[in-house]
Amino acid sequence: MWARFKNGFRKEHLYWVPPAIFVNTQVVTITNVRGRSMQPTFNPDSNQLFSDVVLLDRASTSPWITWYGQYFGIWRPKFERGDVIVLRSPDDPTKRIIKRIVATEYEVVKTLPPHPDPVVQVPQGHVWVEGDEPFHSKDSNYFGPASLGLVEGKIKGIVWPPSRIGPVPSPPPARTAKRVFKGWPGMSERIGKQAGGSPGVIVYGDSLDKNP
Repeated sequence: MWARFKNGFRKEHLYWVPPAIFVNTQVVTITNVRGRSMQPTFNPDSNQLFSDVVLLDRASTSPWITWYGQYFGIWRPKFERGDVIVLRSPDDPTKRIIKRIVATEYEVVKTLPPHPDPVVQVPQGHVWVEGDEPFHSKDSNYFGPASLGLVEGKIKGIVWPPSRIGPVPSPPPARTAKRVFKGWPGMSERIGKQAGGSPGVIVYGDSLDKNP
């Protein structure tokens, strides 16, 4: 059997190895979703035999593709509220976690327990991430804003099981209702306690999320 494989293998086959590695590490790949922190978006049935498999867009964080897109002015990576991302855990960078972006840099978010501060402004170069299932998620309410440098990619859709193939479902509306507000650089240096805020944060205007 080995002899048959060896005879059928050609050096030309090696030419496909570098492009395949580049695509897998810099462009797009697939990954499994484990755990319950993103229910019902992923793994809605805890008793299902296999976990969800999703399509992970790595181009949004690839240094090569980001440089190329910005240099030629054809594409600029951007993370927005509602995006589901894969990132290294701020608590343990050896672990990868999947969370949804609730607030981006300079925005102000009302936290949930057990975070010690009732209101936090997201610093530059960071995002506030949470799981769609709050009772089974260790997220920014535990470790605070996450650096964009920890982000490995953006989930574009579900590829398995066949019955659920499609784009990433929208977040539960009540999860972020009236919790995220506009902000600006230097805002956290102001003093105030509006909207239950702590000293150092003022919340002005309406929530960015218009859900009741």
